[in-house]
Amino acid sequence: MRILFLIVVTVSGIIASFYNAFYGLLLYTFYSFAHPLMLVGWTSFETYRPSLIVAIVVIATTIMQNKKIIIKHKLTFLCILFLGQCYLSLLIRGEDMSYSSSYFIGLLSRTLLITFITSSLIEDFSKLKMYMMASAVFLGLLGAYYGFFGLLAGATSIVGNLSGDNNAYSTWLNMSLPVIYYVGMALRDKRWRTIAKIIFAGNVLAVLLTFSRAGSLTLCVILVILTLHKMRKILLFIIIPIGVIALFFLAPNSSTQYGERWEGNETAVKQVGVAGSKAENVKEAYKARMETLRQPLGEIDSGKSRIHFWVTAIHMANANPIFGVGFQRYMDEYNNYDNTYGFFGGARALHNTILQTLAEMGYVGFLLFAAIIVNFFLTIEASKRRVKRCMEEDQEKKEFTAYLNALSISMVAFIINSSFVNCLYFETLWAFIGVAIAVDNITKKFDQQEIVLQADTNG
Repeated sequence: MRILFLIVVTVSGIIASFYNAFYGLLLYTFYSFAHPLMLVGWTSFETYRPSLIVAIVVIATTIMQNKKIIIKHKLTFLCILFLGQCYLSLLIRGEDMSYSSSYFIGLLSRTLLITFITSSLIEDFSKLKMYMMASAVFLGLLGAYYGFFGLLAGATSIVGNLSGDNNAYSTWLNMSLPVIYYVGMALRDKRWRTIAKIIFAGNVLAVLLTFSRAGSLTLCVILVILTLHKMRKILLFIIIPIGVIALFFLAPNSSTQYGERWEGNETAVKQVGVAGSKAENVKEAYKARMETLRQPLGEIDSGKSRIHFWVTAIHMANANPIFGVGFQRYMDEYNNYDNTYGFFGGARALHNTILQTLAEMGYVGFLLFAAIIVNFFLTIEASKRRVKRCMEEDQEKKEFTAYLNALSISMVAFIINSSFVNCLYFETLWAFIGVAIAVDNITKKFDQQEIVLQADTNG
């Protein structure tokens, strides 16, 4: 039944894309954000590469309908330069690419191509609204599922999709929260807003159930930002769902049997098979995991190692300032720059996206990536000003502003959470950059219309 459902959705989306390529983009977003192949348990259906077929259909229908694949914009230009730097960092090495390098450079290339198409196909406010609502649903439902049912099942750590480990998935979830929140707040029907609140609470719970310390810290920051942005709605949308979850997880246990077991060490999370309900075990395991945050970073084994990995990344960049050690080659080169001679093991991962660009693409790649992030925020702020100045209908102005807030806060979540995990190739990151390009072009039309209107009035 699940395979049949997926086939029906895919075929319907492909047919609709020949009517309008934008619907094909929504179908691709469904595959990228919701990871529906997990519903079918990675059966033989995956061998047909449905997501690749959908991507090809989106590209083909975009060309057939005379839509631009790449539109002129400073963010587009910076993304192309950054991708070029990624390729150059490998070519300069003059070595055969590892499987990891070849896979992820291909993934990043395909993702950026869809990013450019996204910026082209979201042409007006109605399509922006449809895309943001679809993103909220695709991102939110899976997270809510893992949040609520993961707790009931006694889950101690969830990964949930193709993003990687629990830290990566917490980044994914934290980037989703602002989208779910603001899209939900912009809904006019009270019943749909209630559903959005439930999905939001489920995703918050999912972040906690990843047992990611970076994810929990990022969650706190995001909730504070959302609170400051929407003080009037705080009781309905933030305090109630989060308060319930906080009481569940942080309330002291009436039994003392756990007190001797959970000392805050790294292995405590694995000791969930003790007496008590599944929910109680999850709560105590989570408390043990978060207890490590009270220790100085240098006293935690994972903290010591990550500091060393970050310092090693800087050494790599200083030795290769222009092109770095090569895209996705930090792990391959780690042993050559490890001044502890294997104290933390060999061929280790970096666990920091920003420093990943520095080590692997040099200072040039780092500056290009930083320029992309900075220009993303500048683009969103410029669009906000145009919306405030030019849009007349209050409801549409409110919705448009909500979507822009969601994009900017999602990027904040990415910056914080990705400081503890490698997620340069995340589709949500590049998709939202594509949306930023689109909203910039849409709001520039507002300015042009206002100029024409003023000219007609003066005339």
